[in-house]
Amino acid sequence: MKFAILLDHDPGLLNGASRQAAQFIEWLLKRGHEIHLVHTASGGRPAAPRPGLTVSTVPSLSVAAYREYRIPVPPLAVRLWLSPRRVDIVHAETMNPTLLALGYRMKRSAGAPMYNVLTTNLPFYASILLPRKGPIKTFVYRVGKPMMNAVSNRIEGTFVLSEGMRDALTRNFYRIDPARVFTWTRPLDPAAFAARNGRSTVWDRLGIPRGGRLATLSRLCRTKNVEFLIQTFARELAPRDPSLHLVVAGEGPLEGDLRGLAAKLGCDRVHFPGLIPYDQVPDFLAGADGFLFSSLSETFGNAVCEAKYAGVPVVALDDGGGVRSQIVDRLTGVLVADADEKLFAERVMELRRDEALRERIRHGARRDVVVRHCPDRIYGGLMEVYERSVGGLSGARMSL
Repeated sequence: MKFAILLDHDPGLLNGASRQAAQFIEWLLKRGHEIHLVHTASGGRPAAPRPGLTVSTVPSLSVAAYREYRIPVPPLAVRLWLSPRRVDIVHAETMNPTLLALGYRMKRSAGAPMYNVLTTNLPFYASILLPRKGPIKTFVYRVGKPMMNAVSNRIEGTFVLSEGMRDALTRNFYRIDPARVFTWTRPLDPAAFAARNGRSTVWDRLGIPRGGRLATLSRLCRTKNVEFLIQTFARELAPRDPSLHLVVAGEGPLEGDLRGLAAKLGCDRVHFPGLIPYDQVPDFLAGADGFLFSSLSETFGNAVCEAKYAGVPVVALDDGGGVRSQIVDRLTGVLVADADEKLFAERVMELRRDEALRERIRHGARRDVVVRHCPDRIYGGLMEVYERSVGGLSGARMSL
């Protein structure tokens, strides 16, 4: 099959959406499909053309509040708009109405089905990142939302990564026809995960002995809510157990503020090792005794999935979305209903006291990833949907 794939980021960025897109592209190419990739220039590593893959890069502008969100520059995108291509499927992964409209133009020109995978929790991001007033918010609410609704209700379907996001698209933030919104999940390839076999020196460098290693891994920005973990650790966990340490891995615009918060709380057992090289993430996770996650903005939460596969018990806030979709409380992790520091700390301490619970979660979490997040199962199911849709068969719309 011939695919047009449209991304509002480039596949070289180290975030969940970019890794998902890059993995899907590789999966298709290995099976002999042809791809024309259109992506915005996002500051990562642009995709390189190769056999079976042609690439068009759309010049774009970044939004200061959310650097991964890119707005295509319309005058420079006109050539793509006016250049119809013969494709069998238009597959988009974007929350950008301009890029989605470009995909719809391709769909109409080629007479091909079109699907979009929405990988950003825009309702949450809009609530905390947009200014209360001003032209940016006016554009999002008066132009962007109606445009997303209009195009999304004219294509074959939109895939989301959790039931919580499905509600946001159909009832809360957007008004997309529920019959056109389907749940999907993000794959994790065990072979690719195991191949990232770099040796992490973080634990040895910090000198933290086994038994007291609590870790989190994310971009250090407002949407990840890392300050909740630091406050919970300093106020509730550190006083209860002097052997505990919290390692906050990652980098981002709030790193200085988070370091300052730990210092203000007088806690010298919060550590900031910086960005963990991607090939060292499995070893870093495997060296932890517990993985803590407090983001409420996830469409999925790759770090949670990877921690589960690495055999690290996860304690996370219930975000009503991507994290909730991955954790069955006390079977594949620990899900904390409220953002309450005392309650979160108590669930962490319960996990530390109960060895049987830890082992049940380790085995259940890893099994869940192997079964539910197998790339061949997920992408194979998606291809069944696409093949039926191309053939004009009924029943082409389904959730995976």
